[in-house]
Amino acid sequence: MLADATLTRTHHTHSPGAPTLSRLSPRVWTTRWTASPGASLLVDRHAKLTLVDHGLTQEAAEELLSELYTSAPGLRVARVVWLRWDHGLSERVPQRVELLYPRQMQASDAPPPAPARPQDRQCRARTHHTPLIGLPDVTLHAIAPEQGIVWDAADRILIAGDLLAPLAPELSALTPTQAAAALEWALDHQPRTVVGAHGTLIRSTDHIERALRARLSYLRVLEGVCIQARRTGAPPQIAVGQAMADGRLGAWPVAPERHLVNIHAGLAELEGRALDLREVVADVRALASARPGRTR
Repeated sequence: MLADATLTRTHHTHSPGAPTLSRLSPRVWTTRWTASPGASLLVDRHAKLTLVDHGLTQEAAEELLSELYTSAPGLRVARVVWLRWDHGLSERVPQRVELLYPRQMQASDAPPPAPARPQDRQCRARTHHTPLIGLPDVTLHAIAPEQGIVWDAADRILIAGDLLAPLAPELSALTPTQAAAALEWALDHQPRTVVGAHGTLIRSTDHIERALRARLSYLRVLEGVCIQARRTGAPPQIAVGQAMADGRLGAWPVAPERHLVNIHAGLAELEGRALDLREVVADVRALASARPGRTR
């Protein structure tokens, strides 16, 4: 089985000896990488592994699989779940492995299961979802056609990838409305532990609620930025600079590139069109090349 704190080797973005994994429950681990979106691991009682890909690059996926095969040879990778796009991991796992993507989810007329307690509120958001066979009370939910979350109802662990990227969501595969609905869903389910991309891990219920509400506040501010940009005709790069200069985005000190992606997503939703990812990538590269340092 997996060691409680670390695999035998560490990701190249860590200092030597830094923990690769954090154990969240008897069956759930997550990576603590920050330069890569990371992954979470769920192990059933037969030592079958479900790997939840938060958005791994091909390099990071290869390294994680290599570490797993070396450090936990008794485990068998039985399933890979993508929270968004596959960047090459599917080419690195055996053909017998089950592959699940958010876009495969079927519509459901009922909200996903919430803890059966009288103080729980009625869910305000609905998702398409499917159980992960072999992992009781664990479900994959599609919060958008290309974005998923994993919910472990038994231990109330939410694995949310880009929705819970550090400090603010990343909306490359979500509209702001979809992100807000998913955050409301999370509030309704009152998780005890939340996991996001790039090493986000929050385990205090009070801190979790604050983190979810802060991201909802961000989406409201983002909407105002996008409305103003559309009214004035400012392109996304200009809108980012203005919103950072006047302090509207000051409460969320993330990389300008993330704000830029999100403004693109907000404008696309306001204008009723699909997000042009090629345009987004070009703008992000231009912005990144114009400044010396980068943050998440």
